[in-house]
Amino acid sequence: MPTALDGRTAGELQFYGIKYYMGRPCKHGHSGLRYSCNRSCVQCHEERAPGTRHRKLTRQIKRMTDQIQAMQHHIHRMESAHGRAD
Repeated sequence: MPTALDGRTAGELQFYGIKYYMGRPCKHGHSGLRYSCNRSCVQCHEERAPGTRHRKLTRQIKRMTDQIQAMQHHIHRMESAHGRAD
């Protein structure tokens, strides 16, 4: 695993398939292991990820529920307009 960037850019490391490198510690004091794709701290990312995934899924479920309700409302209006109301 490269230490610091060894004179290379993060993009070069990524090009060669190197996903991580040892950089300086982050502002939270984590070890310094960083992703080469975006230079972010691996440990910070992992600590943040579970909540992020949950929020993303919650937003997707809410959006899908809203779409289903809108379609049901539209179907009900169409049935009412054509005399097929329940």
